[in-house]
Amino acid sequence: MSKVSEEYFTRVYDYSYQEVFSVIYSYVKTKYDAEDILQDTFMSFLDKNPSFKSLEETKYWLIRVSINKSINFLKKKSKTTTLADDFDVKVEDESNDESTLIFNKLTSLPEKLKIVMILYYYNNMKIKDIAKTLKISESAVKMRLERGKEQLKKELGGLI
Repeated sequence: MSKVSEEYFTRVYDYSYQEVFSVIYSYVKTKYDAEDILQDTFMSFLDKNPSFKSLEETKYWLIRVSINKSINFLKKKSKTTTLADDFDVKVEDESNDESTLIFNKLTSLPEKLKIVMILYYYNNMKIKDIAKTLKISESAVKMRLERGKEQLKKELGGLI
């Protein structure tokens, strides 16, 4: 197996990192954890050196890997307790920005709905590409988008 050239890696990274980061962040909800998982995702790319026809296909692979790594991170995190878990600490959101409120509500949706909504609305992926990336049917993507919108409308009341 040949190594990934620095030039190719840079092209893949520049093309994909923002969307991959936003998917990871939607799961872990902290910048530092998201950055760690992003780095781990790109390290997997270097280690495995998968071959794809286009940058777009490579990005979908990276998104799939980042989803798996995010879920594994959350599973691992839920098994460990921290000092903060022993206290009921609530941090008020200082931002009343409407888009921040919508994004926060979006990230609290069930995983199946959340990831489809983020890929569609924030990463501007097409339904067929989401289906391919998540390995589900296009009709399942459409149904999850519809359910996600319905849940957001309930959560946000008249805001959207």
